[in-house]
Amino acid sequence: MKLGAAAVLLAAGLPEQIAPAEAAVELALASLQLSDDWADWRDDLPEEERSNAFLTLVRRESLAMPDDQPLQERLVLQAIYRKGALEQLASIVLGYGERLSALPNVAPGLTRFQQDIVAGILSDVQSARDTTEKLASGGGFSYFLSKMKEL
Repeated sequence: MKLGAAAVLLAAGLPEQIAPAEAAVELALASLQLSDDWADWRDDLPEEERSNAFLTLVRRESLAMPDDQPLQERLVLQAIYRKGALEQLASIVLGYGERLSALPNVAPGLTRFQQDIVAGILSDVQSARDTTEKLASGGGFSYFLSKMKEL
C-alpha cells in the first residue's frame, strides 16, 4: 500500500508528500492489525502473544504476568472485564487516529477507515462494560438466565 501511495505521489509531482502518506498508511494498518488481534485473540491464544499484540498487552500491561507463566483464557477474560485491557487497546487505536488526523493531506477514505475501526473497538468496550455492569447489579445467575431467554 505504501509503495502504491508513493508511486501515485511521485507521478503527481508531489514527492514531499510521500513521508506523511506513508505514515498515514502505517497508522491505519496498525489500527487494523490491533482490531484483528482483538477479534481473534482466542484463536491466537495457543501461540500466545507471539502473533497477537492484544495478548501481549494483556500479559504485560493488564496482568503484569511473567513471560514463563502460561496465558489462559480465563486470565484474558479477567483482563478484559476487570482490568480494562480492551480500554487500553482502544486508547492505543484512538491515539493512532489522533496522529493520523494531525498529518497533512490524508486521504479522507483512510481517515474514515481508521475511524470505523475505532468505532468497532469502542462498541466492544461498551459491550464489555454493559456485561460487567449487568453481572454486578443483577448477579451472575440472573445475567445467565437473561441470556438463556435470548436463545
